[in-house]
Amino acid sequence: MTNISLAQRFQEARAPKIEVDGREIYSLYEIDVSSGDTLLSFDFVSSKKSSNQGIKIKALNCNVEVNNQILTDFFIWLDHSPNHIPMNVRIGKGGKATLKVWNVWKYDDVVHAWIGNAGMLVKKDDRHIAFHCSDGVGDPDFEDLVFTIEVGKVVK
Repeated sequence: MTNISLAQRFQEARAPKIEVDGREIYSLYEIDVSSGDTLLSFDFVSSKKSSNQGIKIKALNCNVEVNNQILTDFFIWLDHSPNHIPMNVRIGKGGKATLKVWNVWKYDDVVHAWIGNAGMLVKKDDRHIAFHCSDGVGDPDFEDLVFTIEVGKVVK
């Protein structure tokens, strides 16, 4: 890898996905939930650094129920959340329903994303998605934060 940061590469590509050293790296990942009401199972797997790390989820044409709260734009912080979080997604009427997911971290109480060497390696296996995240600090390290999301359809 050259000295060009991941943030610079994403800017130059004008895309949320780039290829570096034969690997697809995402600045944000979209999960299509248009097929109907969906159950998600979110799990923190591991974290390398002591900095406060987390994820941001933005729901488009849907909302997410977490701990009896209806949300459309929220953070899940490693140091303030349980390791396992069940979520219910309720889609809106018409159009594509999507969850946008990206990694974030706090430094001096300021939330950061999409700078330096921030990015995610995403491994999808059917309904199970593993996110290996590099925060923007230092060289890319895709084990800074690892979390998974399992997507399941609500049976009515």
